[in-house]
Formats: sequence, structure tokens, C-alpha cells
Amino acid sequence: MDFDTMTMRDVVRKLKPTADKKAYLDVLRSILVDGDEDGHVRFTTTTIDVTSTVVLPQEGPATPFTVNVGTLEKMAAQAPKDGTVSLSVNDDNRTVVDIGGVESASTASPASEFPKLPNPSITIDNFPVDRFAETVPFTATDATRLILTGVHVAPDGVVAATDSYRLVVVETGISLALDSAVLIPRQAAMLAVKHGGDADVETTFDGQDIRFTFTLPSMTYAVTARVIEGEFPNYGQLIPAESETPLSLKLGADAVKNLTTLKKLDSDKAPVRLTVNDVGQIVGVGRCDGNDLTANLDGHSEGECDGEVVAFNINYLLDFVAVSDSLTLHGVDHLKPWVFRDSDTIRLLMPVRTH
Repeated sequence: MDFDTMTMRDVVRKLKPTADKKAYLDVLRSILVDGDEDGHVRFTTTTIDVTSTVVLPQEGPATPFTVNVGTLEKMAAQAPKDGTVSLSVNDDNRTVVDIGGVESASTASPASEFPKLPNPSITIDNFPVDRFAETVPFTATDATRLILTGVHVAPDGVVAATDSYRLVVVETGISLALDSAVLIPRQAAMLAVKHGGDADVETTFDGQDIRFTFTLPSMTYAVTARVIEGEFPNYGQLIPAESETPLSLKLGADAVKNLTTLKKLDSDKAPVRLTVNDVGQIVGVGRCDGNDLTANLDGHSEGECDGEVVAFNINYLLDFVAVSDSLTLHGVDHLKPWVFRDSDTIRLLMPVRTH
């Protein structure tokens, strides 16, 4: 089977994240090459929990085989951009990768050893995959807090994520054909965002596994994941009503730029302290070599704001203001969560105690 070089590089790029190079079993470091139900060639990698699949519109192999993902990646990287990458199995049952003039022949894991993969088939219309981009960044990365590593999607279409320091809640207004909320693993949601983009997507589900299938110009890409089991935090009780947040800090148009500069200069890695100065301006105060570093946030306050109002992790604050339509924070004091409210999104940020 012959594939143009750039297509094969793209295939490997999409499959590599779910091929575990550290896996004990060689087959989990490999790509399964077989044919789908329509006879098209299909490439698959899996971590068991998350599976990536690419289907190309050409005939698949007569017999399934595997190829090491690292080998294919290196060979494709050396192939001429306008050349081809050929895959085959020789008479010695070794997988051959040929890039024209140079070929690799390796003993690969039998295709029969590749894990049996889930095939969720119940279509869930209007699943809000397009809101993963704004929720995935607020999931936890610590695997010991498994529940917090997922994106929570409820039957009423509310999408939420939290790492216990930040919370984002998106009210899509879409009713989904789900019996209960599902928790999408962080990796699967990230891959959907990275490789699916804004392409047409079909979501299928079977109660345990969920699949997002994207129709791209030259291929079909799918990511399948076992949903996380467990009880997501009751985030609703954390969100204060607007009447319960008497203080507000309205940041100016240059807030993101000046906070970014402050972050680069803040050698002490200290929280940024949002402060109302003597002339009523909001400034961000950090530390540089033991000295105060002040960034003008060109905003104004409402409520009884005077002096240092609240302090935040500067990375988290930047994450919020960079994606928010509104640059206004609403809060109670320096201990309780502060809120950003956009048209259909609520973002909650926990302060850092400095005194």
C-alpha cells in the first residue's frame, strides 16, 4: 500500500499520542493497520483507555498487520515531501516500510494481539464537542485526582471542568439524549480539540465508551474513550449569585498585555495582588528580585475596594482574562472565589491567601 508522504506524516501525528512508548506490551507501541467495514484502510493506536483511529479512502490490506509507531514516524520524516511511504508484509512476516531507496523490515507484534476495541454505536446528536477547547484547560493534570481530570457533560448540555482552583461552567442550552452526565477523559477531549478542530463531528455512545468521529478533507479521524466513573463535584453550590458579590474589578483593555509582562518579570513567582491605588486605579503587584513590581491594569472598581483587594495565581488569572469576553471580576473578599460572567459561561477563580 502506497501513501503520499505528507498524508502519512499527518496519520502518525494523529495516532502517536495514544501509542504508549513506555508500554510493557510491544503491541501498545504499535499501529494496527486493517480495513474498516467499507474496506478502507484504517490505522489505530490505543492506550486501552483512549483510542485514536484514522481512515483513508483507499483499499485496506487483505490481512491486518502492525507497525511500530516510532519506526513509521522516523521513516516518514525522512521520506521526500513529494514522495511516497509504502507499507507491506514480506514473506518472512516482517512489516516493511519503504520510502524509496531505503526500507525498514521489522518483526512486529501479531495483529491478533492488538486489544479488542469498543465500538459505541448510539448516536448522540448535538454533543457540545465545540466547547471542549474552553473547558479542557481547566481540568486537573494530576492522575491521583481522576474525577477532576475529565470534562463533565450533563444531559441539559452544561459542560464543566475544574482542577479545584478554577472552575468553568458553560451553559449551552442543548438537551442531550443522555440518561446521566458523562465525564470525558482529558486526553480524549484534548485530542478532539487538536485534531478535530471545527470539522463536522458525529458522537456515539454505549454507556461506557464514547467516540467522536470527525470528517476531515482527506481522512476520517476518531477518538474513542472509556468515560470516567465517579461523582463529579457539586459545583453549583460554589457559584455565588450576582447579588452575593458586592465587589467588582473592571480591568482595562491592556490588562492581558501588562499582566503578561508582569509574569515574565516576576522572578519571585509570587501571586499577583490586585490593588486599588490612591488615585482609584487597579494595579497588579508582583515581585522581582525581592522588590515590588507594579503593572497598570487600567481599570476601575465598584464596591468598598481599597488597597489590596485580592491575590491570584498569575497564570490562572491570565488564563481567565485571555478568554473572557468581559474583563470584570466579581467577588466578596480575599478568601472566597471570584467570578467572571460571560453570555453563557461562568468562570470561578480561587484567591491566594497572602496575609
